[in-house]
Amino acid sequence: MSRTPVDVYRGLLKTRLEESIPDQIEAVTVRFTDAQFLGSKISVHLTRFLKLFTKLVAYLESRDEATLSDVTEAIDVLDYFTSTSKWWSMTRNESGLALRPPSREPRKFIKSIADLQFGPNTLQRISAASEKLIRFLEEHEV
Repeated sequence: MSRTPVDVYRGLLKTRLEESIPDQIEAVTVRFTDAQFLGSKISVHLTRFLKLFTKLVAYLESRDEATLSDVTEAIDVLDYFTSTSKWWSMTRNESGLALRPPSREPRKFIKSIADLQFGPNTLQRISAASEKLIRFLEEHEV
């Protein structure tokens, strides 16, 4: 069954997390509370990522509530993204994930994110993309 982006956004909003999930996610992200990225602690960004992917796994399996096994899958995705280099490919013809072997230690990579600096043009593009997504969601009453 194919899903439209609006269906996915609505499904993510409707998907609930089991009571124990926030504690499990915090156990993973708490070690990154001392580093900052774009004005927020890296642990906040990681928590959002893990909650989103946890809900996505449950939604794609047609469930209304995410379980601890969904958290495990979300952590596996985070581990994969942070332990491989150039895991994504952005070309108009063939965009998507490229399976590559691990090339760095995930914790070290996550902590190194705090050292990233963005120029004004990049920040402007990020802001414009965020605004565009917000307008899209509002238009579709999500």
